[in-house]
Formats: sequence, structure tokens, C-alpha cells
Amino acid sequence: MIRLLVISLFSGQIFGQTATQSADWFEIKKGQYLHRSTDSTLLSVAENFIEPQLATEDLGDRLRYLSVSNNIALFNKDNPGSEKDISGVLDRSSIINLIHTDYKQTFQNPDTSWRYSWEVWHKLEINGKEYYTDLRIQHILTTYDLPHFNQVVVLTAEDTGYDNFYDLGYPEHFNFLVFEKDGTEKRLKYQSGELDFICNCEFWEEESEVSGWQIIEDGVLRIVLIGLENKYSAIWDGELLKPVND
Repeated sequence: MIRLLVISLFSGQIFGQTATQSADWFEIKKGQYLHRSTDSTLLSVAENFIEPQLATEDLGDRLRYLSVSNNIALFNKDNPGSEKDISGVLDRSSIINLIHTDYKQTFQNPDTSWRYSWEVWHKLEINGKEYYTDLRIQHILTTYDLPHFNQVVVLTAEDTGYDNFYDLGYPEHFNFLVFEKDGTEKRLKYQSGELDFICNCEFWEEESEVSGWQIIEDGVLRIVLIGLENKYSAIWDGELLKPVND
């Protein structure tokens, strides 16, 4: 029997964490913010690697995903000033527990009226240890159980914001994750990397954008993501995500 679940995904609202805004957050400065976590000078003097977190017991409000395509530095404080503030290098993507977000400064490129950059620091936990990063993190849009494979699939994305608003809506950079259940623990089995999909939508709402999860034969999952200008379709067979053409 085919079962189809249509869901709507909401972004832009923060749950299960604390956040602060500095007095300077809405005073837009001319210039460009350069991320410390990707600073090549700081990365070159880092002495150890941080193991990514690949398991959790709770897919709850605090869980996020830090998508890493190249090495990034994590710190023992926000706004690090020297190599002694570097906790280590994370060279692979990791699930994280978000503790706190601090919105510090907003910059506008002096050559344009529409390009912005931001200094925003996240305090997070990886494998029980606390770190800081100024990179964007991804939140969980939805989860879906696959009892046939004893798995849970998870869709994540960043809220990229609009105009000078850092993270209000416009989800992009989608990732598909699969956790394998082991008792109360859920262990990360599969990470897709960024999907070939651009939503180009303000929010993910049922009235305008629909994602479908459809169980077909032998527990295989069909996923469809529909944005304003393009569509992504794939099959998850318990081992591999395979894009398909409709």
C-alpha cells in the first residue's frame, strides 16, 4: 500500500536555544565581515582535529547540522584574537547541539546597496564539548521514520534571510541525512552533501511549496522537493540517495 505524507516546512523561528543581539546589530556599517572560522592564517596554526559528532539520542529542538566542505576552525571563545583561542579544526560535517547565538554586527558592501555580511557567533556542543563558530549552521526542517530500514531521514537547510536580515526565511543549501536506530541512539549513516535544489522561496509553506515523502515497494522512500523555479526528486533505498528524473 502506498502512503503519501505531504508536509510543510517552516524556517526562521528559533526553538530550544537562547539568543542575544548587540546594541550595534541594527547599525549597519560599511564594509565586509570576514569569517574567522575559515581564516587561513588561523587554520594554518591549529594543532589538532575535532572529531565530528555522528550520534545522538534526541532529534529535538537543539539539534543542528554544521555542513563542512573544507576545513574550518572552532574556537574556545567568540571573537577570537589569537591562535590560543583555537580549539581545533573540524574537517567533516557534524551534527551539533546549539547552545546560544549572539548577533553582533551587520555590514553592507560599500560598492552595492544590497550585499550584506554579518558577524554572528554560535556557541555549540560537539561530543559533549563546547565550541564557537561564526559560520552559518543548518536546522532540521523535518524528520521521517523508515521502519523497514530501522532508520530516520532528516532534511536540513540554512535560513539565508533577505536584505539585511540574517536568518529570516529563505531556506537554501539543503542536505539529506539518514540516522540508523540502535536502541535509544540514532547514528548518522548517510550524508548527501548539498542537494541540487534551490528553493528560492521566502518560507516553506504548504500553500506554495510542497515536499512529498512516499513509501513505495520494499520500504524504499521517494522524496520530492518543489521550489519556485526548480524541483528535486530522488529515491532512498536504505543505502544510497539516487536522484531521478520525473
